[in-house]
Amino acid sequence: MKDKILKLSFIPLLINLYFPIFADDSSQFGHPLRIEPAGIYNKVRFNGSYTETRTKSSFEKDKNASIEGELIFLQKFSLKVNGGATKYETIGEKTVVQNDRWNTTLKFASESGGNNFRLVWGGGVRVSDKQKVENPRYDIAPDLYLLRPNLSLGVGFGIFEIQADLSMQTETNSKFKESNNQDFRRFYQAGGLFSAKFGNLRLIAETEYRQPYDSKVDVRSRFWNVYPGISYNIFDKTMISLSAQIPVNGESGELGKGFRFSLFQFF
Repeated sequence: MKDKILKLSFIPLLINLYFPIFADDSSQFGHPLRIEPAGIYNKVRFNGSYTETRTKSSFEKDKNASIEGELIFLQKFSLKVNGGATKYETIGEKTVVQNDRWNTTLKFASESGGNNFRLVWGGGVRVSDKQKVENPRYDIAPDLYLLRPNLSLGVGFGIFEIQADLSMQTETNSKFKESNNQDFRRFYQAGGLFSAKFGNLRLIAETEYRQPYDSKVDVRSRFWNVYPGISYNIFDKTMISLSAQIPVNGESGELGKGFRFSLFQFF
């Protein structure tokens, strides 16, 4: 796993050096910490997160480490790959460590304007691979793929930026068709961001709301979280960030609080 992460982290840099078609600048918009970005970037991102969920009958702790690489090509498109692993702990039960689904996202973004006013809009499609075993938290079929299209919009005024994202995720198979005794789990999700930049420091407030398409089929997808956070450029193209997760409303299994730390290296 470590060897794969190291190899993946060098892919954007090597391709940019040897293939000019990929040598495009990253978005001038600040990178979100939680929601899907409206812009596209040349980057490698390392994440570490912790989430805990308490109910009257159980206490769950999840620790995740992941890596994400993104590469711009033909100026307005990017290809993004993400993978990681999660440690699931539940009081009174055996601890489980499981590799996350690898996913690939093809994105499009059109950006215009400058410092006083700037606009970006676009969208993309994320495809997540099958999972080898069942997830200990979510009742998602491991033998099905996950398909997630989205649309995004961002507006900037000087030091202030607003971004919004709308997406829909569905389980699917290679035939993109449900069988007679099978219902794909689907949900809709909306995300928003407001940020203000002061030199190398950016203050960020994000939120996400998720609603299942059929609550009888998908009983744990609904949630509403807010994510206050900060990011700081420690070098010209290197950024660190910290984001908290605060639940507002949701199903009992989704009321988790926690945090995420990230290291971004842009190219």
